[in-house]
Amino acid sequence: MRQQKPASSVAVPVRQLIRVQPRADMDEIEPQPIESHLNPVTRVSKNFPSSPSFQRNDLTSWIKDHIRKKECVYFVKGAGEGVCKCGYLKELHAEEAIKAGKRTGETWKIEEHVQEFPTDAFGEIRFGGSSQKPSKYVRVSADTNPEVLFQLLTEQWNLTPPNLLISVTGGAKNFYLRSSLKNMFHRGLIKVTQTTGAWIITGGTHAGVMKHVGQAVKNYSVGNDEVVTIGVATWGIVHNREALVRSKGCFPAHYTMDVANQGRLSCLDNNHTHFLLVDDGTHGSYGVEIELRSRLEKCISSKRLGVKDLVHLDRQQHDSSCGVFDFGWRTRYFKYHLQRHAE
Repeated sequence: MRQQKPASSVAVPVRQLIRVQPRADMDEIEPQPIESHLNPVTRVSKNFPSSPSFQRNDLTSWIKDHIRKKECVYFVKGAGEGVCKCGYLKELHAEEAIKAGKRTGETWKIEEHVQEFPTDAFGEIRFGGSSQKPSKYVRVSADTNPEVLFQLLTEQWNLTPPNLLISVTGGAKNFYLRSSLKNMFHRGLIKVTQTTGAWIITGGTHAGVMKHVGQAVKNYSVGNDEVVTIGVATWGIVHNREALVRSKGCFPAHYTMDVANQGRLSCLDNNHTHFLLVDDGTHGSYGVEIELRSRLEKCISSKRLGVKDLVHLDRQQHDSSCGVFDFGWRTRYFKYHLQRHAE
């Protein structure tokens, strides 16, 4: 279980979220503002059994009661031989789903022919060749209530609610940053995160800006100051996801980042600390996680939490003299704060 810093006892009534997104030319990073929320601090008291086996049993029971996956229950031949309209192979469907498709002859519709079942993929991921702590993960239905996910993060995975939420978007595989800009971004991002008690949320795969965030976490995290980096990815595009499936949970699942053979799929990034893998019952469709991620970020932003630094994002403008971000005239303090820690 990863350890978090103890919560501050001083309540400061401020909440906000930062969204960071690459430019279209893939050469710089710009933020997108998301509405701030004003609330006082709330902390969750947790008393867990000392035995890891008790903790795992409790987690498994909770997940089975609250977390669902999605699965196609109606096989209809798609574009490829032996492939369903949902994108999964015929042999990956239950016998009942295959019989139903032959019997009724209906047109396949995701709203009617994909159903929810208790999730079968959760636990901890140990990435091959890595000595890092395992990362926690769970496969969740795209229709999951974000309040349930927040409860999972804070009560079951024992994360201290964040003082700042940084949302990083974009996933171009050929994303490029100049060396000087990359180093400033890496150092500044981690320092700001550590000094404010922030969570970072990304798309979670080993590509583009998400890979840069992971590298920053690996290169600039110091000691026991864990940087909470949550990957919210589409379950159906994760390469080698079969290694994560076990009805009773995997503690740990041994996951191989086989980027060379991932094809149209994507490997998870080995430097993220937590993964929410969003499932709509289809295979190979990107972007499934977007709506649930948005609802989760709004849910977190609306919580009665504390903050150490106020950053009000009111407009976007690239500033080459700053090197990394320009969030507008009300956020010059944050630019100074980021650059000061990056030096």
